[in-house]
Parts: sequence; C-alpha cells; structure tokens
Amino acid sequence: MPVTLTTTTSEHSTRLQSILENQLYAVELLLDIARQKRDALLARDRAALERLIPLERAHLQRVREYEEERFACVGEERLSALIDRLPPEEAEGLSRTSTRLLSLLQRLDDINQQNAGMIVHSIAHVRTLIRAVTGESHDAGTYSPTQGIADGAAHAPVRSLVEWRV
Repeated sequence: MPVTLTTTTSEHSTRLQSILENQLYAVELLLDIARQKRDALLARDRAALERLIPLERAHLQRVREYEEERFACVGEERLSALIDRLPPEEAEGLSRTSTRLLSLLQRLDDINQQNAGMIVHSIAHVRTLIRAVTGESHDAGTYSPTQGIADGAAHAPVRSLVEWRV
C-alpha cells in the first residue's frame, strides 16, 4: 500500500533516497552496457553483443524492481511534487539524486537511439546489397539501371552500387 507523504517523516524520505540511489546505480550500469553495445556494434563484435544482452536484461529488471519499490513508497505522486513538500534538508538530497537520475536516463536514451540507428542502417545496407546481388526490383527512392530513379524521373546511368540509393 503506497504511503502518502503528506507529513513526510525522515524515515520515508530516507527510504525513498535509498531507492533512488539504487535506481541511479542500476541506470549507471545500463549506461555502461549501452556504451559497450555501441562499441561492439561499431566493431561488428557479435560475441560481445550476445554477452551484453543478458546483462542488460538483468539490469533492466532491477530498475523495474526499484521503480516498483518507489511506487510502493509514494504511489503515483510525482517526485517533484513530493520534493516541494519536504523540509529543505531532506529535499536537497532527493532533488540532487532525482536530477542525476533523469540526466542519466536521458543519456541512456540517446545512446540507445544511436545504437538503434546503427542497426537500422546496417539492415538497410544489407537489404540493398541483397537486392543488388539477386537482381530484385527496386523500390521507390532507388536508381534502376534501366529507368533512372524508380519514380520515373529522367534516366541517370548507374556507375556503381553506391549510386543506387538516393
């Protein structure tokens, strides 16, 4: 049952601070794993990726568990609203930790977006190579050896595979 901290006790804010610090540590580990995944993607190191995926899942599970603990402690109340009601000496530590946690989560999201982008581009490159090797028809936005750009624009002779993608 969530504890509404209308009259916040030192015990509750200490518990919440501990939960946030645990989340912070787990997110730092996830951030490190995301960086390692980026390096493995750039190095095309499949073994490293296969080793990192289970670690990432385990740390994600920990973050979920800490979030459930936080929810059990304060319910659906926003952390910023709770911090506003705390005495300054208790609010300062929680505010600092929550700001750092938010910053780490944003960096983690950025790196994950970059990693996803690399994967998407790699898949598109492989598909283009497969189409070039197998002679499959070309979709919109590609050059065709016979008609130039596939949407019917003027003929542009193909001189290399690189020119096939717009």
